Amino acid sequence: AAAATRARGEHAALRHGPVSSASAAAARGPRTPFRLGRPWVFASLASLLPALALALMGAAASWEASGAGQRSAFVAPVGLLVVAVAAALWGITATLPLDAVLDDHGLTFAGAVRAYGDIRAVLVSGAYVEIASPAGDVELGPGPRDTLAALEAALRARTTGLTPPRGE
Repeated sequence: AAAATRARGEHAALRHGPVSSASAAAARGPRTPFRLGRPWVFASLASLLPALALALMGAAASWEASGAGQRSAFVAPVGLLVVAVAAALWGITATLPLDAVLDDHGLTFAGAVRAYGDIRAVLVSGAYVEIASPAGDVELGPGPRDTLAALEAALRARTTGLTPPRGE
């Protein structure tokens, strides 16, 4: 299967996500990374997760050991811990530090690759940059406002026919 993929001129590298031969060639040239994500929030939530999981296992084990029924006083604390674990997991995925990279071919972010010619609109919306493309929309972020503004400006400088930013 790998030989067939190489024969088509495509390859997949974890570092670049799924790429074509055109984007692979461009990746060897100059690349401009834009650091996105919330590293401190990510690290805090990743550190908190084991404590929450341990508390959940302890509460569930105590509930089981007590022989209490489904309507016992354990329901609310265990349910709250399940929600806390779910919220921490969601937060970890939402704040994961990732780079958006621009090269001579286009944009790469979290495995999504969009050639400049495929980008139809770029818009900063809150803590995200939204990219509209026939290949599928991509939401980049979260990130600091200055990084998002620089990313939007770099994308606008390399693409043509984009919708104007708000306020123009």
